[in-house]
Amino acid sequence: MFRKVHMRLTLLFTLFAALILVVMSGLYLYINYRSLDKNSAASFRNDVYAFENSFDGNVVDLNSIKIIRKNYDHLVFIYDSGSPIHMTKMTTSESQLALAERVRKHYTENVKPLNKERIPVFDYRDSGKDHYVGVYELDRDVQVYIICDLSLIAEQKRRLLIRFLLIDGAALIIFYLFSYFFTGRLLRPIDEAAKRQNEFIAAASHEIRNPVNTMMTALSAMEKAEPSQQGELISIAQKEGRRLARLTGDLLTLARGDAGSFKAEFGDAELDTIILDCYEAFSLRAAEKDIDLKVELPEESVTVRADASRISQAICILLDNAISYTPKGGRVGLSLEKGAKNTTIKVTDNGEGIPDEYKEKIFERFYRADDARTDENHFGLGLCIAKELITLHGGTIEVSDTEGGGSTFIIRLGNS
Repeated sequence: MFRKVHMRLTLLFTLFAALILVVMSGLYLYINYRSLDKNSAASFRNDVYAFENSFDGNVVDLNSIKIIRKNYDHLVFIYDSGSPIHMTKMTTSESQLALAERVRKHYTENVKPLNKERIPVFDYRDSGKDHYVGVYELDRDVQVYIICDLSLIAEQKRRLLIRFLLIDGAALIIFYLFSYFFTGRLLRPIDEAAKRQNEFIAAASHEIRNPVNTMMTALSAMEKAEPSQQGELISIAQKEGRRLARLTGDLLTLARGDAGSFKAEFGDAELDTIILDCYEAFSLRAAEKDIDLKVELPEESVTVRADASRISQAICILLDNAISYTPKGGRVGLSLEKGAKNTTIKVTDNGEGIPDEYKEKIFERFYRADDARTDENHFGLGLCIAKELITLHGGTIEVSDTEGGGSTFIIRLGNS
């Protein structure tokens, strides 16, 4: 699917660029062609008027014709009473005389009756070639025909066209390659997001299915169970219901984060008070597991601009994980430190720790660093939610190794 969309967008961008190039090149060629035609026509007309000054009255000699041909590279034919004079035959070939005859006939039948110019200049096409023709009427019977072959102009146009075709072709190849890589980079995050979304949906469905199936099994068993067993089955169904409620709550929290609709009420939050509240909330649970839970606070109160409930939620997630994955008799620490630019919150444990290759992945959804950890109260969403909450405050969260073993989660918040 990604490849099909990638190729379609690449072709679409390339075709759009081709259309622009064709239109712009066509317009540029048209302007250049018109300019060549206009300049060549003006140059020929100037040549024609210059020829007139080469004649001594109505006298034309062979030397004049040679000079004209040498200086201007035009054909000159002189007709007297409809026939070429001797000097014209001496300076032209049979094919040139045939061309002159066709020009004379065209002029006599089509141009002369309508043209009132002193020296008529007109276009003439013969045998697939274009020509400019100028005619002197020396007297009633004598005409001088000056013919300019436009093959050179046609060749210039052809070369100009080939040059632009090559340039346009090279530009389209370059644009195709650019579009291919650009659209690939553009679509890759979308494709990855779609894959993550599909993986998220699959993982969420799996996590939801487990408590639902357990609840359905317990409720079905109640129909055949003895009254003394029904209480235990009800307790199982209620427990799974609470687990499902926690999971759906986590999913809704992440969905709000994805939609950018996290609600946060920023104000002056006293972090030392928040940390003490979190400590008190988990002290009983730590004691039940014989875990030494300690808190370290600075002497002075630390206040930052934040949403107190969101910060508390993130700290509680870290404490919950630390106590859950720290073995009985272990240690968990919670500390607060204010620096010059940042305020740092640390949650430290001396559990098994997290391998380096997992340290970035643990903040992904439904990811567990150790597949053996199957605590039914942890779905692999807590750290992802904590990261979303801290990012909402413009802060960062990361994990490092605790000296002597274990993991340390570090939250950094700006002091402003």
